[in-house]
Amino acid sequence: MRLICEPNLDGHLRHHQVVVEGISIHVVEDGAAKRPAIFFLYGWPESWAAFGEIMTRLGERFHVVAMDLAGIGSSKSPPPSNDKRTLAKYVREVIRELDLERV
Repeated sequence: MRLICEPNLDGHLRHHQVVVEGISIHVVEDGAAKRPAIFFLYGWPESWAAFGEIMTRLGERFHVVAMDLAGIGSSKSPPPSNDKRTLAKYVREVIRELDLERV
């Protein structure tokens, strides 16, 4: 896995890509990494943006993180399969890459 940084377009939220098994996953963060983490995961067919407003508010006290599932939003390519096990693997790998604990 590797991180690909993107410019901060909205002033608060940090956008970047995490590559998992060749799939580029869009990740959005706010708040300091040393704070307790909250990981937002949306339902079909939303994107990370469903949490944008609450993330900016909670980012003052927590490390907040959201992602676009593979093939949705700003994630670059679809996964080889959309089954729950495959999607969960990408979520788990993003959490691991960001070194998030207890989310």
